[in-house]
Amino acid sequence: MDVWSKIIGQSEAVETLKSSSKNPVHAYLFLGPPGSGKHLAAKAFAASIFCSKGGCGLCLECQKIERQSHPDFIIQKRDGAFISVDQARHISRLAFRSPMQSSKQILVLEDFHLVDKAAPALLKTIEEPPSSTIFIILAEVLNPELATVASRCMRINFSVISEKDIIEYLIEQNIEKQVAEKAAKYAGGNLEKAKLFALNPDLIFQDEKWIFLLHNPTSSNIVEHSHSILEVVDQASKVLGLQQAKELDFLSRQAKELGDKRLVETKQIQDRHKREQKKLRRDIIYLLLSQLIEMYRLRLEKFLLSLASDKQDVSSSQLVHDCREAITIIESTASRMIRNPNEQLQLQAMIISLSRLNVFI
Repeated sequence: MDVWSKIIGQSEAVETLKSSSKNPVHAYLFLGPPGSGKHLAAKAFAASIFCSKGGCGLCLECQKIERQSHPDFIIQKRDGAFISVDQARHISRLAFRSPMQSSKQILVLEDFHLVDKAAPALLKTIEEPPSSTIFIILAEVLNPELATVASRCMRINFSVISEKDIIEYLIEQNIEKQVAEKAAKYAGGNLEKAKLFALNPDLIFQDEKWIFLLHNPTSSNIVEHSHSILEVVDQASKVLGLQQAKELDFLSRQAKELGDKRLVETKQIQDRHKREQKKLRRDIIYLLLSQLIEMYRLRLEKFLLSLASDKQDVSSSQLVHDCREAITIIESTASRMIRNPNEQLQLQAMIISLSRLNVFI
């Protein structure tokens, strides 16, 4: 199995990169939504350059890239909410160091859509790096701040991965079809989320739990089930925590090998990890709430079809009004989560409001 086989639903991007790896240019821009395979493609592209067989996936070079332990394959994550000018200058210095084991070094710059005011500090380096340095820039969108830098790069577009492709991939990974289908449905084209849901099915809150809760809104049930929801979130948070611990260990080893302490500035890494944890919790809660919205949306469609067949006035239907009100309540809860981090109280208030409506799902 070669290094390209892990990238699904991006055949055009893969073919372009395979061809380009034989004679790579100085800078690439991988542009596409989260979970579309940009990170996997960056590793595959690097391996195909370093590997004498073009990315066999088995040799020492390929294995080092996979483990992110190759000294000439450096991933730069942003230190703060945006890529700072200081970090941009540090990246420029890294670009001019000599490769340690290969004839080339590859610098991967993550989240470059958040470059903000630091783009000018990197422009000259990206435009004319040393012949031994290749940039791979990862971005979700092409912001105005990124436009000039993008014009100096070979652009590779990544699209949202289809549910069909995700399902097929998960089934190939020995995930049961039913689980794969549900994971793909709620992943929104994000393969990484689909993997997380498939390996941790409890992250998809079961429909029957919502139904039981809203049909039996006693105070003890509300507390119990709001705890159940947050236990699902905590479970995902722990998985991310283990990944972050591995990353910190890797950065410590890389900093020692390269003699560059900046690669493991603990305070900045911990701050980034906190932001990642906060974003993950918010994403998972949004996912759970989106499942509930979908249930109400399907119920609303049934009501509307029933009214249309009987030629009744939609505006006078209390059931239609309550369904729409339920969706509004859930969306408002999701919005308030950004400003008010008290997840437990927000969820309990939502459940109480929904239970007062005269519509059952």
